[in-house]
Amino acid sequence: MSSFKISIIIPAFNEENNIRRILECACKQTYKEFEVIVVDDGSKDRTSEIAKTYAKQYSNFIYVHKENSGVSDTRNLGLKFVTGDYVCFWDADDWVESNYLENMFQQIHLTPCPQKTILVSGCTIDYYVENKKESAGVIKQANKLISKQALLKSFINEHEMFRLELWNKLFPAAIVKGKRFDSQFILGEDFEFFTKCLKDVDYLLTVNDSSYHYVIDITQMKHYTRFENEVKREKMISRNLIDMGISSNDVKFFYSRRLLITAYTALSFLDFDKRENEEEITFILKELKNEISKKFKPFGKYKKAQMIMMMLTNFQSVFLTKKYFVFKRNIKNRKK
Repeated sequence: MSSFKISIIIPAFNEENNIRRILECACKQTYKEFEVIVVDDGSKDRTSEIAKTYAKQYSNFIYVHKENSGVSDTRNLGLKFVTGDYVCFWDADDWVESNYLENMFQQIHLTPCPQKTILVSGCTIDYYVENKKESAGVIKQANKLISKQALLKSFINEHEMFRLELWNKLFPAAIVKGKRFDSQFILGEDFEFFTKCLKDVDYLLTVNDSSYHYVIDITQMKHYTRFENEVKREKMISRNLIDMGISSNDVKFFYSRRLLITAYTALSFLDFDKRENEEEITFILKELKNEISKKFKPFGKYKKAQMIMMMLTNFQSVFLTKKYFVFKRNIKNRKK
């Protein structure tokens, strides 16, 4: 097996209940050529104390402290300390099986150009309800090398198979160290960063491994961000895909689909009891009317959500929009 040094960046904010577990996962990796960079985003609990203990005990563990400013700035700072050939981003509240890194690099021989290849694994999603594990779902990948040409043809329809997050990917350090996470976004900044990297790679290498465990507490409320910021992010993603080489016409349809799904998700979590949020609903409906082509037809996953948002966009009614999502929320609560 080729020997590449891995830099594992772990941003952490008030993770005293989880940080020890993810650091122990790093210690137990069977692949030993790695460093761990914990960047503490101004935690107020024992996160720093725990991380410092590992940095003192292990020479390949680094602890960095900064004032609180969000996960994007935290990852950007972590990139400054990278000395590895590859970079991966682990979340502090997840956990990783001991053979994860080794399994990833067992397939590196499939690519003729490792330093121009992003590795993408499967994953296991652990679902929790109030700190109690309820179920797990496994997302698999095949061991497959995807060329840039094939990626350009398939990305619009198949991008979700790679997951939109960072934690199941290994990036060549030479590619990511010259890029930055955009700190104006608090949701979806990981996918924007991924698409930013794609123009500089020659291959994606998917790996049949699901030993990264992504932890989701389904009782936690999704953080809401203003739809204006969602639109800005989606426009940046669209520019990244055009820079990558995908046709502007295909990107336009991709953008429409993403915007409809994003609007559906945003409205699913919007607090309708606050009267000021009626302005947000009005903004969403008007923005969709201006941005979505009448020629657009829903495609890929979540067709129902796309169709519903197109219907509500046509009505341009705050009243009907609130009624639908309140009804949807009530149905969901009855099923619990």
